[in-house]
Amino acid sequence: MSRSLETISLLLAQEGIQADARSDTGLTPLGLAVSGGNAEIVRLLLAQGPLVDPDSRTERGWSLLYIAVDHQVDAEVVKLLIDTGRVDVNFIDPTSRFTPLIAAVTKNLPDIARLLVSHPDIDPNLGAYNNQIVPIATAAIQGHTEII
Repeated sequence: MSRSLETISLLLAQEGIQADARSDTGLTPLGLAVSGGNAEIVRLLLAQGPLVDPDSRTERGWSLLYIAVDHQVDAEVVKLLIDTGRVDVNFIDPTSRFTPLIAAVTKNLPDIARLLVSHPDIDPNLGAYNNQIVPIATAAIQGHTEII
């Protein structure tokens, strides 16, 4: 929460540190860094390898990738998560039923949408509510021509 790279580095160097400990809402340190859009801290935490889960879920069932899109963080944070190869790019939010791609389209985030559609595992046609809301139609309805 302090956003201090020096403090986080010192803590991560301590033997027995729980780099993936959870808050009462299920957020891990990586989740806090993602939601705050801090790419340097995200990079530092991801460097911990298997000690940190880039695809962890909060108590509400949100993935860190979905949180990044929902919080409209810089595309670099999204790229860092995707580049681990350990996140579900087709995650479906249990509440809204949106995928990260639908959320990126809805929020008009073309850089993030571009990152998502370029991922080899993405299903760009996966929609919410039994495919009633699909990314391309959502972009068209909302007039997001760059995303289309």
